[in-house]
Amino acid sequence: METDNLKRRKAERREFNENVRALVAFVKKRDKRVAAHQAAEAAKRAQRAEEEAARREAERLARAQRAAEYKEAAWILVSCGCDVFVVCVYVCVCGGV
Repeated sequence: METDNLKRRKAERREFNENVRALVAFVKKRDKRVAAHQAAEAAKRAQRAEEEAARREAERLARAQRAAEYKEAAWILVSCGCDVFVVCVYVCVCGGV
């Protein structure tokens, strides 16, 4: 008998919770404050995404500029006497050393 009561109480509690959730969803759907808050949050997310994209683009441009300005150190360049410089390789493409 106790187990039957326990099962029944559990089922009734579940049904009550489902009814409360449905009521909250119903009220939430029609509340203008919730809609306004969701619209404000969407605007904030869009602004954050736009700022993030601009930041990433600026970082990409800065990286590209640093790469364009990069100059090999003099001690890395090896010359065999020809006009071709070889980087970190001891055998020149012209065949010289």
